[in-house]
Amino acid sequence: MPVRKFRDLDEMRRTQWMDPHDPLLPRRIAALWAFSEKIMGEVPVPRGVYKFRSIEELNAHRQEWDKKRMKAVQSRRRT
Repeated sequence: MPVRKFRDLDEMRRTQWMDPHDPLLPRRIAALWAFSEKIMGEVPVPRGVYKFRSIEELNAHRQEWDKKRMKAVQSRRRT
């Protein structure tokens, strides 16, 4: 996905591809979520609030969670 730079908020708003007040927006979001779940399956999300003593501890926790999530996705794809 390309990175874009904007000079001001008005320039950013002009590039929106969908009006946030469009009545079809909730249906489109639901379709996107359904598509994502179809591809990835239900991805386990760690519950609760975590407190870390350092950024290294946070990164280690995140990497471990990513490994578990990818193993779950891979095992679903094999079956």
